[in-house]
Amino acid sequence: MTTALRLVPAPASDLLPARTKRLRALIRPETLDVLHWDEKSRILRPSPDHPFLGMHICARSGCWAAARKTELGLCSACRSVWKRSGKTPEDFLASEPKQISNISGGCAVPKCRRPWTSSRTQMCMRHRELFTRLGRPPLEEFFADPRVRPLPGFGLCSVDACHRHQANSSNLFCPPHWVRWQEAEVPDAEFETWCRTEPGTAESTALSLRGLPALVTAEILYVLQARTDAEVKSPPVLLRGLVRHLREQRVEQFDDVQVPRNTHLAGMANRMRHMLAAAVSTPELEQIKDVWNMGAFGLGQWRRMDFTPLHQEWMRRACKTWVLDEIPRRYGKNIPNGLSDMILCLRYLSQSLVRSRQDDGADMAALGRSDIASRSRTPPGPCASPAPSPWACPASVSPSRTCGWSVTRERITGPPDPSAGR
Repeated sequence: MTTALRLVPAPASDLLPARTKRLRALIRPETLDVLHWDEKSRILRPSPDHPFLGMHICARSGCWAAARKTELGLCSACRSVWKRSGKTPEDFLASEPKQISNISGGCAVPKCRRPWTSSRTQMCMRHRELFTRLGRPPLEEFFADPRVRPLPGFGLCSVDACHRHQANSSNLFCPPHWVRWQEAEVPDAEFETWCRTEPGTAESTALSLRGLPALVTAEILYVLQARTDAEVKSPPVLLRGLVRHLREQRVEQFDDVQVPRNTHLAGMANRMRHMLAAAVSTPELEQIKDVWNMGAFGLGQWRRMDFTPLHQEWMRRACKTWVLDEIPRRYGKNIPNGLSDMILCLRYLSQSLVRSRQDDGADMAALGRSDIASRSRTPPGPCASPAPSPWACPASVSPSRTCGWSVTRERITGPPDPSAGR
């Protein structure tokens, strides 16, 4: 008694949501705490002191730029200012803190929705002007003054990746992106495209994942967890460059991103792909795809099984079902090689159907003996047997209870021959 094979699921659009769900389940809550991940703003801010996610911050007070690996510990800009000042390093570091305009932050006035315009005063433009007119009183007195009232905000910056607020109602950007928009000289017709692809502003270790698909966001969070577990450094500068490529290319998943070759960024991206492949490779998810990672079946982590040369969906599904049925029946170290050879032979049948049928062989119910005869008249492929019979081939196609056609381990016997009694 034989049992009908169960067909693998058809390729579906729910593959990406399934990958997202699996990756989200693998991300530990403590990882989100280490990353200081904010689900609402979609920004992560790991500590600069983190051994694998942090970076050297400029030693000058008020400066959040990346520092050079020198004894002074200053960024390039502060190092130039120090050289021009003529002061000793100790006196320079003890001087007034650096004033950074337009850095991210809310106004210090309670309940005020507008961003500050200076890291020194940490007040919005209106409250900063009022603070100056009142003679710069102590902050406690200033906040208690009845003339100091919270002001409503103007909304978020129009750039998808930016989490900052608009500084005023005269434009749709935060101050840094307003400057970039003027310098870019982009036509108004490309306004939406520019807002979608323009990266956010760099702030210390902050990394904005705003504007990225849910799957790409989950992939970035998981891969940072995996790299941290493996004690591999993930410099914020490289991460920002990688996210910029993801956003500009508008990819749906991390595997689709293209980065310049022979660069540190390319090396990081390749290692991330391997980590993600190991995380989302399960037998259930692989069956939905047309290129299988055989590591999910215990047959080599980086071995691939490619079904894309089979042009007909029914043939791909039947071949996948046959491969799943054959895997436990085979032994040895080169199981994927033998299975791939049989898939290669089926490719010639698929090509024959594309050449001989108007529907490219998409309708399985319309196939018959004439299609096998058409295959016999095509030149034999590299997998063909040197035997004189044009039907000799390691893989064959015969009717099946499950899908009409299935692969067997017998040779193709060809059409019935009346003289041979068959």
